[in-house]
Amino acid sequence: MFLYVTCDRIGSKTGGGAVTSNELTALKSLGHVDIINPEPSQNPFLPDQLLPNEDYSKYKLAHFYSGTFPRLTEKLKAQGVKITYTAAAHDIKLSREEFEKNNIPYDFPHLTNPEILQKYLVSYRNADLVICPSKHSKNIMHEFGCNRVSIIPHGCKNGYVLPAPKKFAVGYLGQIGPDKGVRYLIEAWAKLNYKDSVLYLAGIQSPELIHLIRQYDVGNYIILGFVKNIEHFFQSINVYIQPSVTEGFGIEVLEAMSYGRPVIASDGVGAIDCLNNDCKIVPKRNFKAIAQAIEDYKSTTFNNAQELHDWSNNYSWERVRNLYTDTWKELLSEL
Repeated sequence: MFLYVTCDRIGSKTGGGAVTSNELTALKSLGHVDIINPEPSQNPFLPDQLLPNEDYSKYKLAHFYSGTFPRLTEKLKAQGVKITYTAAAHDIKLSREEFEKNNIPYDFPHLTNPEILQKYLVSYRNADLVICPSKHSKNIMHEFGCNRVSIIPHGCKNGYVLPAPKKFAVGYLGQIGPDKGVRYLIEAWAKLNYKDSVLYLAGIQSPELIHLIRQYDVGNYIILGFVKNIEHFFQSINVYIQPSVTEGFGIEVLEAMSYGRPVIASDGVGAIDCLNNDCKIVPKRNFKAIAQAIEDYKSTTFNNAQELHDWSNNYSWERVRNLYTDTWKELLSEL
């Protein structure tokens, strides 16, 4: 028997929802799986504290995604259960700097208070194996004291090549948090100030977004908010941009390629591990480099959409699930 533990909403229409759904499917292919799926809390330790005191020795392996469970992992470890933990870690220092630049409190004491941070990291350090989706996350988890770390990238659904719009358009899909680097994208778009092109901003928005756009008051924007159909979003754009200052992965990067869209991504994005030569990597926090990359795509005709789509198939969820099952089988062979 196996155990799956997460505070994320399994199968929700988010990056985390896709990851949890596919991790769970992979684990179920090995046998029966029990699920612990507590509600997330402002106090990251509360879900762990509310779990009942049970005997977990019946499980061979427990896999965790999202949430911190020092108490539960200690019990599992004491009872000889193998533990794996997915960690799409980002750089706390860089993230905090971006919040402070935007005059937004970085109100995460479990990441900023050294004593609470050490307690928070217990879950990961108790794991027999930490699974990261990128080199970016792996390096951070090593810094946190996790010695055994493997990389398994996140995946994407198999899209198909969409016809490119005639009017040049650039797009971003995701949250508008300070460390997502959207301010540098908007600054780049203002610098370009195209009259014949548009920047689509999709995803959960924040009041700061309108403030950022009004700061420059040049360039054409369409703010979409949450989009139910990402196919329609990618059909509207020629180029996708992921400008994050720090991000553990960024599934949207794979999704863009699966629809034949080239990607501009900062070197703070974990998913740059998965890009091919038709895409561009720019330095984080560098609006001039973003602007130049956009201009490069606008001034030439992109003809490699099929190659991008074919490349993205290397990261289909089916292949990623197989990587998980192979990893768990290897770990279980150590019992």
